[in-house]
Amino acid sequence: MHEGRAVLLDANKTPGRARRLSSFVAAGNSNLADGFEGLIRQVT
Repeated sequence: MHEGRAVLLDANKTPGRARRLSSFVAAGNSNLADGFEGLIRQVT
């Protein structure tokens, strides 16, 4: 938000990933989600 208006910062497509990394990325995504939830709890 900038001066009460929503601002689009990035509209680029997220690149794909190699299939071999799927389990590694899934574990990282879970960890990242937990971190975001913790941050949201601190802010609200």
